[in-house]
Amino acid sequence: MVPKRQVRTVAVYARRSEADEKKGSVPGQLRRCKEFANGEGWTTREFSDDGISGWDTRVRRDGYEQMLAAIRAGEADAVIIDKADRLTRQDEERAEF
Repeated sequence: MVPKRQVRTVAVYARRSEADEKKGSVPGQLRRCKEFANGEGWTTREFSDDGISGWDTRVRRDGYEQMLAAIRAGEADAVIIDKADRLTRQDEERAEF
């Protein structure tokens, strides 16, 4: 039996597009995610994109790209998001993730 990898550090990601005020502010999303992570005893790394659409594939989301790079580098064991549609709205991005 292979032991489960223990979660130590999580990537906390938040995104808000300019047209999506009802999803909550980026600081609010980060705060909720960090509260959850802290309750589990995990260290957090924050990544965010404020005012950037998840629909428009022409727009680069630097925070999202930095988060993926940190995951690939082994700098985060898991990802916490406030709501699923904050991570991505594109099928290709979901498949890659």
